[in-house]
Order: sequence, then structure tokens, then C-alpha cells
Amino acid sequence: MENSVRNNERGVAMILVISMLSIMLVVALTLMTQATAAKTSGRVLASRGKLKYANESATSRALWFYLWDRKKYTRYHRGLGNSMEDDDRPEEDGVPIQAINKPYKMLVPGDGFSSSLVTLVDAVNGEDITSVSLPGRALRKKMGVSTMEDFERKTDLEAFTYALDDYVDSGDYYAHSDYHYERDDYESADIENFPVNTKMQVVEEMYWIPYVDKFVGGQAGLRKNMFCVIPPRKWRSGPSRIGTPIYSISGKKSAVHSSDVQSILERNGIEDQELIDQYIEFKNGSLAWEDLDPELRSIINQQMTRDESGVTRFLSTSSMYNGDIIRTTEATFNCNQILKDRKFFRCWEHKVY
Repeated sequence: MENSVRNNERGVAMILVISMLSIMLVVALTLMTQATAAKTSGRVLASRGKLKYANESATSRALWFYLWDRKKYTRYHRGLGNSMEDDDRPEEDGVPIQAINKPYKMLVPGDGFSSSLVTLVDAVNGEDITSVSLPGRALRKKMGVSTMEDFERKTDLEAFTYALDDYVDSGDYYAHSDYHYERDDYESADIENFPVNTKMQVVEEMYWIPYVDKFVGGQAGLRKNMFCVIPPRKWRSGPSRIGTPIYSISGKKSAVHSSDVQSILERNGIEDQELIDQYIEFKNGSLAWEDLDPELRSIINQQMTRDESGVTRFLSTSSMYNGDIIRTTEATFNCNQILKDRKFFRCWEHKVY
């Protein structure tokens, strides 16, 4: 009898010991997992901090190279896409650095860095939404909305453009009796402090306009370079929405290499696949201007320009650990003013991703 009781007690003790060991093992594994996660998170945060500084350095380096190249070799920044002989450009001056959506390596890999690339984009491209008092009306006229045969497309564009006009006009009067997007309408949707009823300050405000996805053909969000950058205005104790912009882009044509391909094709009704392929190859630099079809060159000359505007966006991307950690910064400079007064960098906007 006693042996049976002792055996039972030993069995219960064994179960308790195994249970405690299992609990301790789970706790230990949890602590190890947390320690590994904390180590990885710390490495990522530290690396992202390094990459931010790497991007700033790469942007500064690319800016100075670009300014030097524009001043010394002005012809390389006009009539982009022409076939050029480089015989008179010394090899030590390197290749031209142009705002043609082409990445340039600015920092030598090392100390954990995999790469640091800067892509230059002409910032004067896309639809200008600030140079007129009613940008929606200007868009309707430009796109021929009133004579569109596609009723659904026409309705979508009207809804967006009238919402845009209500967003920027100075009063609470509706731009169209059938489309209501004033203060009371936003408040009924639990959206406060809308519309702004004055000029836009940054182009990203377009994301807030109702039916903006319809304007871009039903796609989710805006296509890159769909709308032109908004020049800043003089500060009045902070950023201002009123007053005259420090630089005017009114009437300037979009830069051909920085314009959205799909938007241009849709606007002109281009369906010829050969022309589409030519346009893409030209933007990629694999086809010269002289080799384009005359019809395509005519369309480009009417709506776009091959001369750089001087308002340039620098997209800097740096990575570490063979691309496992990546960070991008975006800075837009008015390089025309930098070359003129040389007093300070006229940076229009700076974004860190």
C-alpha cells in the first residue's frame, strides 16, 4: 500500500516538474524572441538614421554636380533627346547629369552601404492647378469635357473638377448646382475645416478632393507627376497660402522626360502601339529625338518641352545590407535662383520616407 502511494506521489511530482520546465522554456523562448526583435528593430532604426544622412549627402553632391553642369554645359540641358557628340567634353568631366529620370550613383558603397543613387526629375510637369482662380474650370476646358460622348467619364470629370473649384474658391457658393462640395456638405460627412476656400499650399492636397480617383481613370490614388508642384509663397510668420508665388510656372509646358506617359497618351487618344513604344523608348533614352515618328514629335512639341525648367526634384535612395534596409528622400530646388544670387538654397519642399 505504501509503495503504491509513493509511486503516485512520484508521478504527480514528475508532472509538476515537467510542467514547470515547459513554462520556463516558453518564458525563455519568449525572452529570446523579444531580445532578437529588439536587436533587429534597433539595427533598423539606427540604419535608417544613417541612411537619412547618406541621402542628404547624396542630394547635396548631386545638386552641386547639376549646377556645375548646367553652367558649364548649358547645351546639354536644352533640347533633351537630341543626338550629341561628346568629343568636346573632356572625359574627366564625366557624363552629363540631367533631369531625365535617370539614376546617378553619388556615394561609393562601403561601411555597410549597398548603394546611394540620386534621380533628377524636372518638377515642372503635370497639370498646373494654381495659376488660375478656378483650376477645375481650366481642366474642363482643356480636356473638352463639355463635348465628351462618354457620359460616365464626363460625369466623373465634372464631379471632380467642380469639387476642386469649390475647394479653392473664396466663398460658400456652389460652382455648379448639381455638385455640392462646400462647408455644409463636408460637415454632413463629419469632415471639419473643409474646404480651404483659398489657394492650395501643397500639391498633395489633391488627395483630399472628392472623385480625384475618377480623374485618373479610376485608379486608386494619383499617378506620379499627375499634377505640377506648387511654388511656395513668401512666409508671413510661417507658410502662406496667399500672395504671389516666389516663382511662376504659369504657361510653362511640362518637361517631356518627367511627364506621366499614360496621361499624355490618354489625353491625345494615342492607341498606335508603335507610337506608344517609341515614346517610352525616348523617355528611357534608348531612342533619339530624330528617330521619332513625325506625328509623335508634333504632339510632344505642342504640349511638352525638351528644355529643362531648372526647378528640379532630387530623389535620393540609399540602402544597407544588400538592400534589406532602404530609405528615400525627396527635395525640390529652384536651381535657377541658386545660380543667380548664390545666397542660399531655394528648397521648395523636402520629404523623407
